[in-house]
Amino acid sequence: MNLFKGGKIDYQEDYLFNYIFGISITFDRAQNLEREYFIPYYGIKSGRIYLNSLGVDYNGFVVLPFLGISIMRTKEMMLNIDVSIMLSSLKFREFLSVSPNLIFSFVL
Repeated sequence: MNLFKGGKIDYQEDYLFNYIFGISITFDRAQNLEREYFIPYYGIKSGRIYLNSLGVDYNGFVVLPFLGISIMRTKEMMLNIDVSIMLSSLKFREFLSVSPNLIFSFVL
């Protein structure tokens, strides 16, 4: 955002930065761990969020509980679908959101 002040331009940049760590756990029992399809799981991610808006710095915590299903999981690849909700201590109403995710991972 550019702000014009008394003949000179003052550049104020808005930015958002966050880092998140998490864990997921399956609902299945130990007897079913060899299964490769439709494995339900849940988990939580948490971290910090930083925001600079019009030159004012904000920082807070963020928590994302999620629920998902591993559609296919092999040693070479994984295809998951999950839904998470973002809960933030910083501007709660603005950052409150539900996010569906399609995740494809593979080993090189």
